[in-house]
Amino acid sequence: MPSLYRLTAVAVQLIALAAAASTYGSKDEPDYDWVKDSLPSCFEDCLGKTSDGCHSQECICSASQSDDYLQSAVECVRDECEKEGLEINVALLVPAQLYCSAVGSSIPDDSVKNAYECAMGGNVPSATHKSATSTAKQHSESELKSTVTSTFSMTTTDGKGHTLQIVQPVAVGPSTVSTGDAVTSTLGSSSSSSASKSASSSSPSTTAAPNQPAQVSSAAPTQAPVSTSSPTQRVEDGGGSPFVNMQASAVHWSFSGPVAALGVVAGLFMRL
Repeated sequence: MPSLYRLTAVAVQLIALAAAASTYGSKDEPDYDWVKDSLPSCFEDCLGKTSDGCHSQECICSASQSDDYLQSAVECVRDECEKEGLEINVALLVPAQLYCSAVGSSIPDDSVKNAYECAMGGNVPSATHKSATSTAKQHSESELKSTVTSTFSMTTTDGKGHTLQIVQPVAVGPSTVSTGDAVTSTLGSSSSSSASKSASSSSPSTTAAPNQPAQVSSAAPTQAPVSTSSPTQRVEDGGGSPFVNMQASAVHWSFSGPVAALGVVAGLFMRL
């Protein structure tokens, strides 16, 4: 389990991301589209090459109701953009999950699970059917009224066989997608490091949104709404990480109590 110091470091970053949103909240950016404005261009191209052809936040939630939309996009990003799983997760999958959940159009559990596994290099079977396109209205950026924050947690093994846990805060707002530094802890040891940018083989498990039941099979992030918008911030092509726990080759989805508590801690601080 990560030390209290490491957990506090992540909580502080969540608060800092929310504070940044408050600082720049007065800057209206009505044309901001996190898919078009924060994703690397290669990622956006891959979204446009899917059968749904959606590469905008106005349709990404409804397109993600199809069981092959995100998975197809991730496969393209892996092959054509040559990006690693952590980069794919933090730039695309985590923001998509946070955004769609916040506007009331959550992505189906199976679609999320398959996309995360595919991003981390798992052999996910091709979709055998396509879900009917959602009839729910498409959500525009104006419907996301506040910033939502989350932590992405994953475990992996380094070259020396040590089990590492990586936790990284992420924020999605009406005019921003921001990430904090990853905090890495060596499980079962006092040694740890921060600002990790990569990891070896892994397998997914994440914290769940507070409005979800205690037992779920998806990688829904912990959300802590903040009552302001935030500055435009582009996700760099060069690194980062999301919120799935990955271990060896087998996939096991589970909750991390300390990590789930971070969203609550951040929320309490913001109310003070």
